Amino acid sequence: MKDTITQRVSRIIAGNMHALVDMAENANPKAMQQQAIREIDNAVTEVRTELGKEKVELHAITKRIAEAKTDHAELLQQIETAVREERDDLAEAGIARQMDIEVQRGVLEEARSLSEADIKKYQGYVDAMLARKREIEEAFAQKEAAAKEVHGSGTAKAAVDRAENAYNRIMGGGAPVTPQRSDDEAALDELAELDRKSRIQSRLSALKSTMKRHD
Repeated sequence: MKDTITQRVSRIIAGNMHALVDMAENANPKAMQQQAIREIDNAVTEVRTELGKEKVELHAITKRIAEAKTDHAELLQQIETAVREERDDLAEAGIARQMDIEVQRGVLEEARSLSEADIKKYQGYVDAMLARKREIEEAFAQKEAAAKEVHGSGTAKAAVDRAENAYNRIMGGGAPVTPQRSDDEAALDELAELDRKSRIQSRLSALKSTMKRHD
């Protein structure tokens, strides 16, 4: 699944947007734009689904690590009590259990690092595809004023079919699918845009501060 998502995102980001827009001039620009946006929206939804699963997994791993730490600490107290009572047999059993916990914690810590890396990767995918979506919307908006309407239903349908086939070749996708986007998806897009604007302002402020120190 992860490899499939990576390949799909890569095709979307690497697709020749300018060629797509140029071909749309001889077809139906609106249809081409809508299909391009559908492809991105579907991919964003898919990635966000995997992102949610990964966050749930990370939560479970983190909880298990915390439990392991607590168990390890409690065993230490029990081992110390056994030593004071000169019960080396109990102390040894406690130490053996601690060693098992330490081995498991090592694996859990590694799993947590991998999960955190996947979350960061998936979030990067979402940000990159939303950026691509903005680029496509801006490119089509610039061409819209100069785009010619195709007259005649038969001619228009044929032109749209050619345009859609060309888009599929460029973006590497198959037949277009209907996106399943909810109000939550729209809200997530808005939050992502707000976060992006906030990061832009932070970067601008940092740049101004650096330039001021150098003046």
